[in-house]
Amino acid sequence: MIDLIIIRGAPGVGKTTVAAALRDAIGHAVLFDVDYFCKMHGKHPKEVEARYFAHRLIALLAQEFYPLGHHIIIERMFKEQADIDHIIELFSSKKYRIHVFTLESSLSSVIARDSLRTGDVHLGRDVTMLLYDRFSRSDVQNKGFVINTENRSVEEIVKEIREKI
Repeated sequence: MIDLIIIRGAPGVGKTTVAAALRDAIGHAVLFDVDYFCKMHGKHPKEVEARYFAHRLIALLAQEFYPLGHHIIIERMFKEQADIDHIIELFSSKKYRIHVFTLESSLSSVIARDSLRTGDVHLGRDVTMLLYDRFSRSDVQNKGFVINTENRSVEEIVKEIREKI
């Protein structure tokens, strides 16, 4: 069976780093960033239709990897249950085993991690605090496995995810 792994969490929690390390550890896995596909389409990821377009595009691209046995990893903040439900609906027809992982860490940790970022990925303290608050108040019920990334290495987190899938 092929896995669809959804990794969600607040900015600075380590989603991209963990997802890339997980992809490398699993092998035969493809990583998709929903926000990247929204921006590629010229839309802001906070627009629902842009996100749904990105979800459909990812599902379409994933079809090319399915016969090859490649697992799919999708990462994003995912603060709305409807977004997760939409992805699950798109992928359920292909008989993927679907896993949701929520990465969590303290506000001080995500601010510290953001301060180490450069360029467009550096959000700044105020934006990080705002997004952390929005993520904390999200309506997501399907959090799947919650993993605390506080003071843990990427290798430890990847190992825990692999044990759960």
